[in-house]
Amino acid sequence: MPSDPLRRVGAYLTSHALIGDLSGGALSGFISITYGSSYAALLFSGPLEGYLPYGVAVTLITAILGALIVSLISSLYFSVAGPDSNTTSVLSIMLAALATQLNEMGLGGMVLPHVMLALFISTLATGAMLYLLGSFRMGRWVRFVPFPVMGGFLAATGWLMTSGALGIIANTPLTLAGLHRLLDQGPSPQLLVAIAMAALFFAVMKRSRHPLALPLLLVVDIAAVYAGLAVSGVDLATARADGWLFQGLTDIRVFSPWELLSVQDLQWKLLLSHAGEMAAVMMVAAITILLCATGMEVATGQDMDLDRELRGHGLANLVTALAGGYLALLSPGRSLTILRAGAKTRVSGLIVAALCAAVLFVAPTLVGYLPKIVLGAFLLSLGATLMHEWLVESWSRLLVREYLLIILILVVTILFGFTVGMLAGIIGACLDFAINYSRVDVVQHDLSGVEFRSTFQRSEEEQTVLDQQGEAIRVIVFRGFIFFGMASPLLDRIRHDLAVRHVMRFLILDFKGVDGVDTSAAMTFFKVRQIAQRAGVAVVFTGLSPRILRVLNSAGSLRLQKKDSFPTLDAATEWAEEQILATFEGRMDDQFPMLNEWLLTGLGDGIAVEFLKTYLQPFYLDSGELLFRRGTAATMLYLVDSGRVSVMVEDENGSPRRVASLVGGAMVGEEDLYTSGTHQATAIAEVPSVVYGLPNDSMEQLNIDHPRLAARFHAIILRLMAKRLRLSQNESAMLRREAASRRSLKRA
Repeated sequence: MPSDPLRRVGAYLTSHALIGDLSGGALSGFISITYGSSYAALLFSGPLEGYLPYGVAVTLITAILGALIVSLISSLYFSVAGPDSNTTSVLSIMLAALATQLNEMGLGGMVLPHVMLALFISTLATGAMLYLLGSFRMGRWVRFVPFPVMGGFLAATGWLMTSGALGIIANTPLTLAGLHRLLDQGPSPQLLVAIAMAALFFAVMKRSRHPLALPLLLVVDIAAVYAGLAVSGVDLATARADGWLFQGLTDIRVFSPWELLSVQDLQWKLLLSHAGEMAAVMMVAAITILLCATGMEVATGQDMDLDRELRGHGLANLVTALAGGYLALLSPGRSLTILRAGAKTRVSGLIVAALCAAVLFVAPTLVGYLPKIVLGAFLLSLGATLMHEWLVESWSRLLVREYLLIILILVVTILFGFTVGMLAGIIGACLDFAINYSRVDVVQHDLSGVEFRSTFQRSEEEQTVLDQQGEAIRVIVFRGFIFFGMASPLLDRIRHDLAVRHVMRFLILDFKGVDGVDTSAAMTFFKVRQIAQRAGVAVVFTGLSPRILRVLNSAGSLRLQKKDSFPTLDAATEWAEEQILATFEGRMDDQFPMLNEWLLTGLGDGIAVEFLKTYLQPFYLDSGELLFRRGTAATMLYLVDSGRVSVMVEDENGSPRRVASLVGGAMVGEEDLYTSGTHQATAIAEVPSVVYGLPNDSMEQLNIDHPRLAARFHAIILRLMAKRLRLSQNESAMLRREAASRRSLKRA
């Protein structure tokens, strides 16, 4: 009896899945060989053209290991990796510059080892970075690279690829000097044919999604070149000499990185001078993986685990570097070809690797028969596609400032190189963020003491005083992250208000909703306090986290004392109100009625009060003692006789927040009793207090025994609840008006 694994293998070999995997792997493998040959021509062009056989080996090793490792590890079974156009474009510029410098130093014989060492270092460093990003689950951070910066980098690589393609086809890179020489000499037949082929490639890649479209077009173009040569009577030797085919590409040569151990006199300082380009390659690699993964998610409707992809790519590049290859990155085109050809398993990726290995180890001379102009045209179309996408198509989907950032990166790259272009893009993105984020108002609310009150219960007389004197209190509630560009306008606003609003005595700055403050902004708050103190205005801070407090105290001599800050905005507002009321001559020590007086006012009859009290249960609470806890059953309502009871809820962080502070003549718990039957908050005595409770069953008995008294008592409860509802509605309306006013001022 065959074992289960053997049965599964047998079933697979006789299934339609094998046919799909074979067709998908074969098509993608052919494209990978073509891509690899094209990128080898780009990577080893100009002063490195004589080393092209080594370049083809490098790209094929990359295609083999990229397809093999990524197809086995990726979160999508049809994913394959291989040589990438974006990183190849950047590396080609670096390698050409390195070769030119060595030739100028009289070290032409040392070009190949230095080039291979540069590729080895770049690939190894990129692999380590990608693996660490994935291992520490930092894939989401790659997504924070601004979209215009990605577009600028890709537009710049499109330019580099286009320039490199022209260098391959006509030995004339896309520079001012090269264009001048090209115009003087006139376009060659090879260049005209390559441009026509590139236009055809461009049109097909833009319009067709069929997996056979690109392979068939490549075959047709290759056949057309050979047909043209045959009709013209041009033999292969003449075709190589005239630039239709590559010269010297009669075999493939592998350079192992282990050979570098025996190389003497390596120019490490020269390699170090190209560290910027290597860093650019690492960044472009991470961006490319992000964009390719996002594109494949959109195309297939399937999610990719970016951390897993980063780990897989990191491992693939570490192995590839040690084997003598270079950067292998996810290829949406080759991967989607596998999927659309009907592949069902990861075997398709193994077939891609096997085909590339066959060319490298069994039939290496086949690559030498790929027409030079076809590979150059293919690269030219890829570069044109990138530039069209980010210079033409992006115009309609990006903001003007975002589009200008792409243009900036491209122009700087053309004039000063890719590394400087990358730095320009990062700096431009930072400035764009700072300018635009500074337009976001960090002031969530800007209120006076008339509009905003503490939760402490006040008597009618005190409420009247605060209505009259409330402008003396200014409350500013902040949100988000505050840096200098956002804090500076606040300083100007405070300076202006102090000059025109002479009644202000207290300025309360609430940081509860603030995520962070930079040192420059902290210095601004130091200046705010200086200006306010000169005007006789007390500045207090509330809701300060330990981290924000450290930053504020680091600014100048702010050094906040205990009297300068309060844990909550409510506590600070209550303190400011007390300071105002302390100067009110008509204020008595105790403005709050005891329970008897409050009930007498509501019921209008002393006998009725005495009857009602027979149904009440007294509670004598010490400071800090619970009256009831949130989530417990609401079985009675409570009447505060003396002392002070706080009603607390939990904020979004789970911290207790006071929503009311009740004294003599107040009622608590009635809404819970009448509605949900469960306490929605916690009530606790702030000081020794006396509270009377009216149980639900006692209330029912009161309804039976004294219906008229019960009706008058229920009327008191309804008036109290209506008053609270009205106050809540007024506060909401006030906040809406304040927000609308701030939006109007901002537009103005």
